[in-house]
Amino acid sequence: MPYRTADGHLSVFVRHRVEHAEVHAVLVGQDGWLVRGGLVVPPGTDLSGLRLGAVPRKGSAGSTVSGSVSVGHDGTFEAHLPFAGVVAASSGGHDDWDLWLEREPGMPRIRLARFFDDILERKRIDVYPTQHWHHPTQGPARGRVFFTPGNELSFTVSPDKD
Repeated sequence: MPYRTADGHLSVFVRHRVEHAEVHAVLVGQDGWLVRGGLVVPPGTDLSGLRLGAVPRKGSAGSTVSGSVSVGHDGTFEAHLPFAGVVAASSGGHDDWDLWLEREPGMPRIRLARFFDDILERKRIDVYPTQHWHHPTQGPARGRVFFTPGNELSFTVSPDKD
């Protein structure tokens, strides 16, 4: 992808991934986040048994939170991550989680990301609404989905001090 550097020069940014889940839309619902997209995988890849996995970046949060995934015959997917699971697994502090499509044990995970456009860094462009919950032991909490500087889909949960 060509882009202009901060000092005005032309540069080219190239990504190479064997597989990823291209995010087309993120919808915030009453009970969770719904992600729609298309799978970018080699022909013949076994996509049975996919599930959405929210993996904490640090050890402070609980284990991976799972969500449901449905895959169409054309390689499109919908993945749902319930808020309740996220809140229950969060530490009550600031937790960042990365979103993956997970397969059977021993198979590589597939990262949810958005690469197929001309936006180098989506983090400041695609801004999603903050959700508010009540953490079972820590009180008010808030969270939101975001794209990392590398255009990968993640979310954050933290205490709601407001």
